[in-house]
Amino acid sequence: MSATASPSAEPVAVSEQEVADYLQQHNDFFLRHTDLLSELKIPHESGQAVSLVEKQLSTLHQKNDHYHNELKRIMRVAHDNDELAKRIHRLTLALIDAQNLDEVLNALEDELHDAFAADAVEIHLLSNEVLQQIETDESLQVLQAVYQDRVPLCGALDEKQRHFLFSTQFDDTFSAAILPLFGDGLNGLLAIGSKDASRFSPHMGTDFLQRLSEIVSKTLDVVSQPGS
Repeated sequence: MSATASPSAEPVAVSEQEVADYLQQHNDFFLRHTDLLSELKIPHESGQAVSLVEKQLSTLHQKNDHYHNELKRIMRVAHDNDELAKRIHRLTLALIDAQNLDEVLNALEDELHDAFAADAVEIHLLSNEVLQQIETDESLQVLQAVYQDRVPLCGALDEKQRHFLFSTQFDDTFSAAILPLFGDGLNGLLAIGSKDASRFSPHMGTDFLQRLSEIVSKTLDVVSQPGS
């Protein structure tokens, strides 16, 4: 009696995820099958197929370029921050030597013009009358948050705002950083203006401006004390 051959088993379909999982669990697979590295071909954007090794090298080069550019960016930011720290230090020293409001303003004008390319610098100490003007004038109400919340404001200015903040220089000042000044009995604004309408943007960082606000506020607080 002859034996009947059993039908051959159907091949089992393997999903892409199962292949990926297997290769992750057996990361020495291509070490044991090095011949496959040169035989496997991967489609390229140009339409030409490249080997797995070439693809890996290309990916490594791309990652290397990315990390290199990121390192350059970090070094550039670090350099800029170092330069900014030096400027703040020099400005602080100049303010320490100031004995009165005029000397504070002169120090700010000199240092902000030379080190920060400011075209105009004005200090406004706000009386009750001026505060009422700001609160009732729709064009000036944007300044309220600066001294109420003690948060710097940056951006382009309309004509009325320019005239209020920069007086005789309002025709040449189109954007500004406006900083709060505060202390015992002190309520004011420091306006730093530029002829460039895009020099101060609402999206720019304000960490430096916040520190400058605190330094100038403390200086004004000291020079306004009796006997100063």
